[in-house]
Amino acid sequence: MSAPSCSVGGEVGDETCSALAKSSSLPPPRPKSPPEYPDLYGKRREAARVQMLEREIGFLEGEIKFIQGVQPASRCCKEVSDFVVANPDPLIPAKQKSQRHGRFWKWLCPSAALVPNVVADHAAQIAAVARAVHASEVVAVLVRTYLAAYPPVSAVALDHRV
Repeated sequence: MSAPSCSVGGEVGDETCSALAKSSSLPPPRPKSPPEYPDLYGKRREAARVQMLEREIGFLEGEIKFIQGVQPASRCCKEVSDFVVANPDPLIPAKQKSQRHGRFWKWLCPSAALVPNVVADHAAQIAAVARAVHASEVVAVLVRTYLAAYPPVSAVALDHRV
């Protein structure tokens, strides 16, 4: 016996012919993609980022707790100190240039020849003191520095100078 063959009209073996027609309408087989392997490197990298962020969050929380516990006067001192360090006074020289400016002060007022040196020396002391003392003490130091640099002069003394 011979195997039934499909004729153009489909007279013999309709069942086999219809099965062959159905199978030819399916898409051709494709190779399967490889199974997805876990991205261990990416997961480790993400875990490291999360760990770093958690450490940073913990550090910032500690800073917040510390700042909330600081006394208000200490905060003022820190703000004053930060401002003084960030914005130095343009009238106070950062380093001594030459002694030429001393001649000007001597010419202007003979007793005020030491004023720039006194102010520069005291400015360094103020910066150091502002970091360590309360705001009210900083004001007292500033007043003392001003009085040391510019002692009070009476009207009688001014009359005698002229």
